[in-house]
Amino acid sequence: MVSILRVVSLTLVSNLLPLTNSPAQEATSQNPNKSVNTVVSDWYTSCTSDSRGGDQLCQLGRSVLLQANGQQVIRMSMNVPAGKKKISVVFQTPLAVLLGPGIEVQVDDNRARNFALTSCDQKGCYANRPISDKELELMIKGANITLKFQDRARDIITTSMSLSGFTDAYNKIKN
Repeated sequence: MVSILRVVSLTLVSNLLPLTNSPAQEATSQNPNKSVNTVVSDWYTSCTSDSRGGDQLCQLGRSVLLQANGQQVIRMSMNVPAGKKKISVVFQTPLAVLLGPGIEVQVDDNRARNFALTSCDQKGCYANRPISDKELELMIKGANITLKFQDRARDIITTSMSLSGFTDAYNKIKN
């Protein structure tokens, strides 16, 4: 079993922004490509629009890293398009996982839902699907997400991430 002891924001954002020790503090960065990046607790947000003033696409997410070596165990990114378009979630695992079983995602004690792992590249394997309003509501009201997937040896990797700060991060980008 893998021991997970630390959850941090994505490396991309942490390279742009200084992470804070206090969950209540926030960091914000703007660049000329019309994007705004923020860290709320351990959740990153990033919103981008094209130079023609088109619709804005926002993401929020979080990564779980092994404390021993900083290796990413799983990353969750939520794509939040402008307007009433469907929100989707992407989970990224390391390589060398079994694709068939997918990722089991459970918010608190609610029913677990499966996200099929559908593709891999040199950075990892991905599960991507739209989420329902009910699934989003569970995350907004929830305290913790438990994630399970299998490695090539069929060992179950179980980790979790706190939803503390998720609602604040989501509220910053939902409009």
